[in-house]
Amino acid sequence: MIASENKGRSGFAATLRERTAKEKPDNVQYNKQIAALRSQFSAMGKPESLQELLLRAAAVYADRTQVVEFTAGGNISYSAKQLCEDAAALAFSLTKAGLAGKNIGIIGRNGYAWLVSFFAACCGVGTAVPLDKELRGEKLKYLIEKADVELVLCDDSLLAGVREAAGDVPCIPFVGTQEDTRSLPMLIKQGRELLADGTLPFSQREVHSQDIAAIVFTSGTTGANKGVMLTHGNLIENAYSLTKVLPPMASALSVLPMNHVFELGCTVLTAISINGILYINDSLRHLLKNAVACQPQMIVVVPAFIDFLYKELDTQLKKNGIKGGAASIATAPAPIRALVKKAVVTYFGGSLPYFACGGAAVRKDYLQTLQSLGLEIYLGYGLSESAPIAALNMHADKKPESVGLPIVENGHFRIRNADADGIGEILLCGDNICAGYYKDEDATAVSFEDGWFCTGDYGKLDADGELTITGRKKNLIVLDNGKNICPEEIENYLLTQVNGIREAVVFESVKVYGETQSKIIAAAVYADPKDLTNSDLAQAEHKLKEALVSASFKLPAFMRIGDVQIFWQEFPKTATMKIIRQEVIALYNQKKGENENA
Repeated sequence: MIASENKGRSGFAATLRERTAKEKPDNVQYNKQIAALRSQFSAMGKPESLQELLLRAAAVYADRTQVVEFTAGGNISYSAKQLCEDAAALAFSLTKAGLAGKNIGIIGRNGYAWLVSFFAACCGVGTAVPLDKELRGEKLKYLIEKADVELVLCDDSLLAGVREAAGDVPCIPFVGTQEDTRSLPMLIKQGRELLADGTLPFSQREVHSQDIAAIVFTSGTTGANKGVMLTHGNLIENAYSLTKVLPPMASALSVLPMNHVFELGCTVLTAISINGILYINDSLRHLLKNAVACQPQMIVVVPAFIDFLYKELDTQLKKNGIKGGAASIATAPAPIRALVKKAVVTYFGGSLPYFACGGAAVRKDYLQTLQSLGLEIYLGYGLSESAPIAALNMHADKKPESVGLPIVENGHFRIRNADADGIGEILLCGDNICAGYYKDEDATAVSFEDGWFCTGDYGKLDADGELTITGRKKNLIVLDNGKNICPEEIENYLLTQVNGIREAVVFESVKVYGETQSKIIAAAVYADPKDLTNSDLAQAEHKLKEALVSASFKLPAFMRIGDVQIFWQEFPKTATMKIIRQEVIALYNQKKGENENA
């Protein structure tokens, strides 16, 4: 049976309650006091806004630790009350400076200063505009102008570049120096003095569910950046729903950039809702050390992290004499599997976190191998427009191809124009869906239809109403014979069938035959020279191409690769490790032209 519409979260909550009940007590690690406080928080119902979330957390969790920042000088802790009061003080100072109702840009590394800036902007001033700290020059200038940013709060290390891009828009550093007339600490201090007369935090602004909390720009992997308008209600719905379905957690480790709604919505807001301690990782180089130190129950990751874990496991197994590496674990004798599982637990310092993974597809073989060793990996699907999680699969060990069911109470899927296999465009609706795109009526009109958000992703629903993603509409290849092909299907196939390749991007190209040209399926493939046994790159490239063509011939004729270009450097990626397809295609065209003219 192929379903074309999911009727909501029927049966999902019961399944998750059953799953949560099976969690081992030593993995939950929260005492009766915090359990009682969480019950008190939950009994008040769903907060209307992020302002109410912060105020309620300060009242209920008070002086309990909420944020721990890893720094070179040691760990710094902040309570739920302090986070609320610092954000309120900053908001009060900015409001007094005439910024009420304005859009406030925030750019910098993950940290307490970033959190204070974000909550001050959206809870007490106007709208927060989180920006990617990797942006520079004209690109950053364009987004600041597009979002009508009136002030930028930024990391000191980025201040010079941000000021150059921002032009006349003032920039205030997170820390500052004696030469700075304004800085975050100065403004917070001033705000606290202004509030010392008993004025209630955030009392200068009333916030409602439908108010815009943040303008979050899409990553632009397939086109121009669009400013997604997320309401307070959108972000609250996501966080509130996640607290109902995820296993109880005492702590989470923040790894992904907070300016991306995946990290903001799933890690930050969820942790604050239940007073899970939010540990902020200071560097990817220190990730494992920090994970061992804080023993988090949850880490939100992208597929690149799952790839890293698998490859690290594969390397260590081969070093220790297991020739088949990670791929052989599933069929290894039980004593060997038990030893490897014990080693994995030791690798994480004695306690395994669970991983919530989203942003792209995860390789099925990697997923199954890691889960067989005791790692819990939940697969999510969503977009910035869904604030961000639309679906969650908490039984990926049984259904690795699925991204699960809707997480919000009134969330639904629909498949539009499904073909004979049930595959069509995925449409979403629910209280987590954004209000549209900032000052872009055309894009908003195209993306919304009768209350449904048109994702641009292709997928299908199974008999249980669970969603499987098959590809991206913008990436779809339409051949001369009318065949429609999702390149992601071929990419996943090549990655699992050809040894030695790390990344693959498949797309439409053309091939000239005499005076005519035809559409073909082309592939750009990244292989790491360190993985090669042959140091001669020319020979290695020839063999890889042969292997790719050979693997391709096992596919139906209309899905076979017509041209391949090999690259020895990683493909360009966004801050959340998504491959930027347009840039890869440009690299392919450049190399193809060079080869043809050689």
